[in-house]
Amino acid sequence: RITLGTFPLHEFIYDDNPPWPEDADAGGFAIELARTSDHSADDPLDPLGHGVASNWRLGGSPGRSSSELFRGSDPFADSDQDGLSALLEHALASDDQNPSSGPGLISAERQDGTLTFSFQRKIAADDILFSVEVSRDLVTWTGDTELVSERGGSDGTSIVTYRSTLEGDHDSKLFMRLRAALADPLP
Repeated sequence: RITLGTFPLHEFIYDDNPPWPEDADAGGFAIELARTSDHSADDPLDPLGHGVASNWRLGGSPGRSSSELFRGSDPFADSDQDGLSALLEHALASDDQNPSSGPGLISAERQDGTLTFSFQRKIAADDILFSVEVSRDLVTWTGDTELVSERGGSDGTSIVTYRSTLEGDHDSKLFMRLRAALADPLP
């Protein structure tokens, strides 16, 4: 709740469990608003979506933003010819001018029929919207995934883990992929 004296200016609810940044609770991190969204139809008391977890990120200093926005002219360029677009390198805290920089952790693991997918992302890349998708055949992709955790590091990145919510037995094939897209910046 944000107030001016006793007059409420804005009210929203936040949490420290997924999909909210967990490390903001006793992990030494603050959270800051990364973007807003039109949330007025869902909650008239929270029209900018301040109660939406994906609009927040770890970090922040009072009075200034620590956002690092994509500055390239072509998000699909691959200046270092390592197979990753400039936009994806920005999102994953890599350097499109250095072919040996590469992204940090990207992994998939299957345990007891559940497929998980983890990746390292740049915390300050507020202009990036991530989505993790799952497929049984590499043709039809769905958003049947859920956020498991996001753990911040001291290097400006966090490790994000999603799991597939598709039912499957031990022998069925499942594939996961990461998509990154430019979002509208915070006004």
